[in-house]
Amino acid sequence: MTENSALAFIVMLATAGVLYRFWRPILGVLLMFLVVVFGFGVYSVAVAMTT
Repeated sequence: MTENSALAFIVMLATAGVLYRFWRPILGVLLMFLVVVFGFGVYSVAVAMTT
């Protein structure tokens, strides 16, 4: 295993650990982001239909 692949493997393991530990808050933030994007989409469709 070269130095670069070992470093990538360590970073990947650390990222997986952080995601596993904080999956609920991350999921909540993603859900809120999707709701906001959906809201802006509905708003822009409504504005496009009125003009």
